[in-house]
Formats: sequence, C-alpha cells, structure tokens
Amino acid sequence: MNREFITTWIGAFSLTVVTSIVWHVVLFEQRYVELGVFTRMADPIYAFGWLAWIMEATAISVLYINSRWADAGFWGALKLSWCVSLYAAASTLFGTAAKVEISDLTGWFLIAGGFIFLHATMLGAWLAFAPKYRA
Repeated sequence: MNREFITTWIGAFSLTVVTSIVWHVVLFEQRYVELGVFTRMADPIYAFGWLAWIMEATAISVLYINSRWADAGFWGALKLSWCVSLYAAASTLFGTAAKVEISDLTGWFLIAGGFIFLHATMLGAWLAFAPKYRA
C-alpha cells in the first residue's frame, strides 16, 4: 500500500461513514422503518456495518487508483463512482425490492436511490480532489 492509496481510502471511508450515519440514522431512520426495510434497529449488528464501510472504501479506492479514470480529472472520478453505484443500485435498491415486501416502492426507490446517488457523487468528488492532499 502506498501513500496515495491510504489517503484515498481514509477519505472514502470517512465520507462513507458520515454519509451513511447522517442519511440512514439521523435523517431517515424512521422512514426506513416505516418502509419495512430496517427491522434490526433495536439491535443492529454493528460489525456488519463497519465491514461494509471498509469493503466499500477499499473497492472504490483500488478501482480508482488502478484505472484510467484517475487520469480523467473530476469527470473521470465522477463517472467511475457513478458506474460503481450502478452495481450498488442493482444489488441493494432492486435486489432488496425483489426480496422484501416494501410498503411504498416509490418511497423506497427515492430514499435508497437518493442515498446511492448522493454518496456516489460525493465519493467521485473526493476521488477527484484527493490528489490535492497527497504529498
């Protein structure tokens, strides 16, 4: 691991943690419960959340640093992050809707899709500007 990877990873991890907590717990926890998607809020498995954040930050950092998208500036970083978010949308957004009876599918697509888009956009911006902070 080099300094570039570590800097990129720390930023991606931190951004993912903050965005996830603010969106899923502070802003919309009750909405997720109403939709029937959050069923473990009284007793969450925190280790799974941490593992998800570690895996997400690792994947996006490895992909970005080892791709040609890194040479394409802001739009390259954004495009890579949006492409990765398509995978998240397929597995999380649509996969959950296929397996879980959700009371309001439109609400689910808006809230979960909104998170995926916002998170991917913020990650793309971080990836694009992270080199400024690398010494």
